[in-house]
Amino acid sequence: MKRIFLLAITCVFLLSLSANAQQGKWIGTVKYKLTYDGAVSPQAPSEFEVKVYENKAKFTDMFASGATVIANAAAKTLTMMWDFSQVPVDGVNGKWYMREKVADSVIAKTTYTFTGNTKQLAGKNVKEVVSVSKNDDGTEEKETIWACDEIGPTMNLFFYTGLKAMPFEFKVEMKEAGITINFTASEVIDGKVKDTDLMLESDYEEQSQEEIEEIFNALIKAMGGGGEDDI
Repeated sequence: MKRIFLLAITCVFLLSLSANAQQGKWIGTVKYKLTYDGAVSPQAPSEFEVKVYENKAKFTDMFASGATVIANAAAKTLTMMWDFSQVPVDGVNGKWYMREKVADSVIAKTTYTFTGNTKQLAGKNVKEVVSVSKNDDGTEEKETIWACDEIGPTMNLFFYTGLKAMPFEFKVEMKEAGITINFTASEVIDGKVKDTDLMLESDYEEQSQEEIEEIFNALIKAMGGGGEDDI
């Protein structure tokens, strides 16, 4: 009887682990290696990571002045946070956040087709995906990436809006700078992330996009920049 009981407990434990290794249920961290095409500073980051708690993902945005971003797939929202509490500039000093609702019309602009090709990356089975995005002028942009649909939120909201998988290998082109950033998943760490790690702290004050632009304009002016035309 004791042995049967222990076997039952083991089965329940294994089933719970299996449930947590599903989209919208998984908890953990995905680390990426960054490489660059084009001339970049020696101080350019070589790593990037995304923390995941079920349907929420958190990371530092390399493209929005270092904002901390929380993407909530269930609510379809992006929350961007800036901690300027140590900046001694009037109108800038503080902890600010801006929340954006991702519209269904934006999600619908991109279609994703899984080709059936697979490979192993960071210890996970990843799938080849063809992304086709429609621009406002009617043109289309096509891209091939690799993504994992075993872990992560049920929907990606930042790099590939609407993708029902977690991007594992992809590129971000910064055309004006002549730089391409290559993201490649290098490590997947299960667990060690708490729900509270992905919550907005209570001392952040909400701002509109216009108000955030004013804050950044004030910061640029204080640093000797030109003002409104710089944003």
